Amino acid sequence: MNRLFSKSKVASLIATLALTPLCAFNGLTPIGYGVKAEALAGAVTANPQDSLIVFSNPAGLGFLDNTFDIGLSARNYPDNYFTYSNTYLGGPGRLDAKDTIFVMPSMGMNKSIKENQKIGLGLYSCNYETSYSQPYPAFGFTAQSLSIDQTLLGCGWSYTINEQHSFGVTLLGSLLKVNCKGLEKLDAFSDKEGHVTNNGGEYSLGAGLRFGWLSCFFDHLWAGVSFSTKIYQQPLHKYNGFINCGRLNIPSNATASIRYQINDRMNFAVEYQIVFNQGVRFLGNPVDDFLIGTFGDKNNIGMGWRNQSSGKISYDYQLNDLWQIKLGAVVQQPLYSKKEMDYNTMTLGVIDYWITSGLKYQIDDIREINLSYVRGLKNEKEGRSYFGYGAMTEVSSENILGISFSQKF
Repeated sequence: MNRLFSKSKVASLIATLALTPLCAFNGLTPIGYGVKAEALAGAVTANPQDSLIVFSNPAGLGFLDNTFDIGLSARNYPDNYFTYSNTYLGGPGRLDAKDTIFVMPSMGMNKSIKENQKIGLGLYSCNYETSYSQPYPAFGFTAQSLSIDQTLLGCGWSYTINEQHSFGVTLLGSLLKVNCKGLEKLDAFSDKEGHVTNNGGEYSLGAGLRFGWLSCFFDHLWAGVSFSTKIYQQPLHKYNGFINCGRLNIPSNATASIRYQINDRMNFAVEYQIVFNQGVRFLGNPVDDFLIGTFGDKNNIGMGWRNQSSGKISYDYQLNDLWQIKLGAVVQQPLYSKKEMDYNTMTLGVIDYWITSGLKYQIDDIREINLSYVRGLKNEKEGRSYFGYGAMTEVSSENILGISFSQKF
């Protein structure tokens, strides 16, 4: 049954999806997969570092030694809150998210199977969560939280045409676990009552493909391109009362990169990436769609995310036989407009500017340790509530610290 909502009702409804903490990095796409990629701002499409290249550009496997890689990163959000000026609807006017530490393990290996063919396996896991210690009156009677555990498995294959050119493909598998609490008031506004909140964790399997190409020109200029299809997830039945038809797919993305090898010790890379958020209704449907269909169906309101572009640069320098330094930076297009502030109050991990750094220590001929530090610069977004909460401000920043170990075999 179709229903039209007044703005006051939609003000409560819209808060449901605002609890979705999916913007840990570039929307649903991390800046880089693994510690080495994080240190280089994720600009590795033309500069493969380790076996986790299966997630960025599987063609890079063809230019790597046989290795095993394992790493661990931890991130937190030291500044995470939003404010609104009109408190007559209830609440304190400011809500601070808990400063929680999230752990991101990764591991992988790649191996030659023929003279010009390699396979690679990669595992990357991340948890996105936003939670509060007090209720938000528009949502419910208990403290709100929503967590999404995401694990990616990649099985990649590369074919090296000659010493200069390689292409590859990765089969991507995805496991999501979603858990939402504290949205009791919103259940009555959905046609699927009982499918909005407090239903415990639910798992969703998904699959997709990534294709890549990597070439070398003039012995010192490298160019790489990569495209990932949408990762299609199983519908979430426990929470299809607010996620559009229960579909929380991972959007497709495309990347192009150039690396210039200045000399035997230095590399400089630039990279462009676009994430097609508009291809996923839950992410791309604008707030203006609140008059279309019913809450939770495919045509109703979503996060209002744009197709997001980002530019990356990186530099690495081999100091001596033991030490290498890595630096990078990322600039991202704002993910949503000022009128989408209500809807995205809880995507507090969205950062527009990043700086990255890393250090490699070569233990011996086959073993190395890598460190990385990533800083998401403090970001303030100002706008006005579309639903009567007045002037709004969203503030966020992020830190990521990582360590990894690699060994050739």
